[in-house]
This record gives sequence, structure tokens and C-alpha cells, in this order.
Amino acid sequence: MISIKRIKGQEYPLSKGDIVVCITKDFSEFTFGKQYILYSDSSSLLPITSDLGNRHLPAYYSSDEYYFLPLSVWRELKINKILE
Repeated sequence: MISIKRIKGQEYPLSKGDIVVCITKDFSEFTFGKQYILYSDSSSLLPITSDLGNRHLPAYYSSDEYYFLPLSVWRELKINKILE
């Protein structure tokens, strides 16, 4: 599992159509490593469809870490890990 520390006020901006990746195993209806598309604009709650087809609003982050990351950030983290 990847843990990214969150700095309040410096969240990655998201909008309708963006792709996010689940980076936690704490949600029962979302799969770690799976991509989800936002169906409307977002702030701290993500408008995405769960693995069961439900339209949920899971939290984007907690007080100190992220539950989801934008696809571009996820890819960069994975590439950097390979290059280490």
C-alpha cells in the first residue's frame, strides 16, 4: 500500500472526467489499485461509481493522508519506485 502524506490546502485538484486510483484497502466497495472516473466536479468527496455499481461519495483524503490519487500522480510514484 502507498501512503502519501497530505498537506492541508495542497490537495491535487480534480474535476469531472478525471481518473483517480484507489490507494487504500479501507473501503469495501473500492479496490486498491483500480481506476475510477469522476462523474462530476469534486472537492473532498469523490463522485465515483463503486465496484458494485453504486454512486458513492468516498472521502478523497483523511486529515493526514490520501485514499485516492489522480492517475498521473499514481503513475509517477510507481515509476519512481521502479527506478529506486
